Amino acid sequence: MDTNINKYIEEKVESEINKVINVINYDKKEYNNKMIYEYSINELYENTINTIINMIHDISDFLSINHTNISSEEYRNNIFKIFFSTERKLYTGIILIILSFILYFIDGVSS
Repeated sequence: MDTNINKYIEEKVESEINKVINVINYDKKEYNNKMIYEYSINELYENTINTIINMIHDISDFLSINHTNISSEEYRNNIFKIFFSTERKLYTGIILIILSFILYFIDGVSS
């Protein structure tokens, strides 16, 4: 009886660990180094939305910390690291292009 319980627990723990490993491997595959023309429109859209969400989360975490002992240069560098980390450069560029189009059309309508 005792061995059956141990075997059951071992199988459950192993299955949960395998689920976590699969999730971690999926996250690593999400930001692979493909050229921009190798992405589909759907991949670009989903990854841009995920990047926006992750940037907002990172900025909120960063701003919730007390920064009284940090110089303004270090503060700026940390903000730039959030926006321009290696896996976010493409999506940050897409976000900036979309924002520039929005501002262009707002300026065109207002004048």
